[in-house]
Amino acid sequence: ADGGRAVDGALRDPLEQLLLVHCGLVVDLQRSHQSAFARYLRPFLDLFYSSLMRIVGVLEETDQRVANFGSGINTRSSDQFAIAFLSFLANVVGASKYAELDAANTEVASFFNPSLVRSLSRTLLQLFSIHISPVQISCDDDGYGSDNDAVLWRDDPEAFYHWEASRSSEEDVGCAAQNLFLALAESPFSCEVVLPWLLESLTNMASQRLAVELECGISAGVDARIVSSALPLGVFPAKLSHGADGATTDLILQWDAIYTAAGLAGSILEKCPGFDFRSWFDASLGPCSELLLRQGNRQHAQLPILERRMIWLLSCNAHQVAMSSQFNPLGMVASAISAQNVCVRLTAIDALDALLPHCQDVPSLLHSIVEPTVPALYRLVNECAEVESRSSCLDLLSNLICVQTAGSLTNEILNAVVSPLSAIWDNAIDQNLLLRRSVLAILSCIASLVGPESCSVLYPLALPMIDQSFARDENVFLVGEALKIWWVFLRLSKTYDPLLGKLFVHAVELSKDFENLMILMRVTEHYINLGREDFLNEHAITIQTVLSNVVGEVRPRGTTYIYLVIEALLRSFPVEGGLLLKGCGLLNTLIQACAGNYFENDKCEPDRVIVLYLTALARVLLSKPDSVQLPLKLPSGDLFGEEEMVSLYLVKFQVAGDGAHGLLFQKLWALLLLSFYPPCLLESCCHSVLRKSNSIFNIFIYVLNNAHPNGSNVLSYEVGYDDEEEAVYVGEDIHEALMQEQRTKDIVFSTSLHQAVSAKMNGLHIELCDKYKELFIIENDVLLQLEKVLASWGSPLMLH
Repeated sequence: ADGGRAVDGALRDPLEQLLLVHCGLVVDLQRSHQSAFARYLRPFLDLFYSSLMRIVGVLEETDQRVANFGSGINTRSSDQFAIAFLSFLANVVGASKYAELDAANTEVASFFNPSLVRSLSRTLLQLFSIHISPVQISCDDDGYGSDNDAVLWRDDPEAFYHWEASRSSEEDVGCAAQNLFLALAESPFSCEVVLPWLLESLTNMASQRLAVELECGISAGVDARIVSSALPLGVFPAKLSHGADGATTDLILQWDAIYTAAGLAGSILEKCPGFDFRSWFDASLGPCSELLLRQGNRQHAQLPILERRMIWLLSCNAHQVAMSSQFNPLGMVASAISAQNVCVRLTAIDALDALLPHCQDVPSLLHSIVEPTVPALYRLVNECAEVESRSSCLDLLSNLICVQTAGSLTNEILNAVVSPLSAIWDNAIDQNLLLRRSVLAILSCIASLVGPESCSVLYPLALPMIDQSFARDENVFLVGEALKIWWVFLRLSKTYDPLLGKLFVHAVELSKDFENLMILMRVTEHYINLGREDFLNEHAITIQTVLSNVVGEVRPRGTTYIYLVIEALLRSFPVEGGLLLKGCGLLNTLIQACAGNYFENDKCEPDRVIVLYLTALARVLLSKPDSVQLPLKLPSGDLFGEEEMVSLYLVKFQVAGDGAHGLLFQKLWALLLLSFYPPCLLESCCHSVLRKSNSIFNIFIYVLNNAHPNGSNVLSYEVGYDDEEEAVYVGEDIHEALMQEQRTKDIVFSTSLHQAVSAKMNGLHIELCDKYKELFIIENDVLLQLEKVLASWGSPLMLH
């Protein structure tokens, strides 16, 4: 920028910052206005590339062939300039617009020629690892970085792990270099150069082996010239290398960079015809990793750079790893959790977490790593200071338990998992409160693993934790996890346990937060089915309050969950359940909603909700017709009586058939309409159904034609999970047996519709002889169809 002349005095820093602002402006303009910026591409590509090379020391300061301002930049600001230049190059390479503009596409392709791409890629890889090297672009007078991250790693490996994971391409040269490398690897005009070059480097077995042996201390004392000759990226200028005395460090860091590139570009390399990760693992990465982990980096002070990077690389390519490999990648990573360096151990946790989902076909391997891994994880929990580290340990333990098969773990191992949880829970205060969520998740997984026969053993430990999660404000973030483990325990219960039932006192407060609605309604439904009279006697008032809090207050999808409770209540206790709903005013709420829909009032509930409400009312009316008080006068002055209610059932009949349980609803409605024929307690209902007999008889015909003789296609009301992550499938056999028991008590399943229709209609001629005769309107064709359908069921119709 100054023609090579230094700027002295107080102006230097302000001018440098102004220059940096201008560079940032160029980066932003190109990113935001790709097409308009196309005419300026080549000048800025030349300027920024040459300046970058000057900053990192690849281009000599005496080389004036290309304009640049690298030599005039203060070393304290060089990182910021390098990030700007790297970002600009990455944005240009990845700009999809330029592929559509012939001139711009030609400019970019000609600039990023094979020679430049190879040189740039080599330099980028060298920049990957500057954060773990005492050599940095920004240097103090002693030649060492002002923020020496290698010192951070040595002094506080845990802090280094989290710092390294949080790096940003906007603030870190290494991350910005990674972004540019990925852009080159994905670009159609440079990938054919980058990928073969990277694959060639990965196949340099001798150099990899030497780097590993040097890190282990096995090949200590090897001549520096031999080490230098093995450098896969070659010797770099002094600014990016450690000189002859640091050849060992250069070799290790270069392989760290190559492995980093392989991990970042893993999905791209996977598509390369000449590369197979599994074969490369068996030939190179596997034996090298095994050697590093076996030696444990105990013999000298060398940082475990390659040990950590190889474990990280396994996590990047978890889906490509052959678990049956002779090098046992699963066991290898699990053993790294017991390594000396905390950074390596935390990296191993990430890797093992990534590998677990791909181990379902090797249960024996999964089982074999549990016993040594459990104590190693708890040791790490105790050693780490950061809550994120401790939480990741416990989360891995939870996942490790979840992938085990029933009966695969001994009581000794299970006790080793459970024993520390109480202390972790009690000691989790302040920011460590987050660990309580992990404790609940572990207990949930153990309960699922041990099954219904043994899960109650966990009650003394788990139930107080669930209770505290609901009762204390400080634990409000635990409610979701506590609900889930509560639901797991319930599904694994074969009989009602009052100890477990005591938790239901929290349902009232839980129902005030609709985020809890889905699982709370499932829990309540299951309690009713499982506890029956005992549960209802204990918690009737709580059920009333919960339903009052939610009915009419949620969206239609939420109502489908609420109806699980109403259906369970009225199916098991049609009379008592109806009185319970009436006692808290909910029957009136349902009728008002139906009336609003019938008269199409503003903000009325949609049909899918009204169908559920009508089904609930049908169960109540079938068991105790006088529970429903009609007519109901609406604020608009409209009257909703028996006539309107029967009409609404007829209008919504087809809608009621939607969904897997549609035939259940339609059969129930048919039974209700049949019950309104005389003799009937509701006189006005008799009048209404007699006048609408054509439509009602068609409903009978429809249900009889569509229901299988054995009732196999009449399915109970159920609601699927909206999110698989929230799904709980444990205790499926117990749940199904419980539902089957409920079916036997359900009037829909216990009543034969064809027999009921035949009996009612065959006795109807007696009733029609008096005041009802003139009301009965039926077409002969409809009557003949019904007679034919009933005959096919073996129930003759004698109404003529």
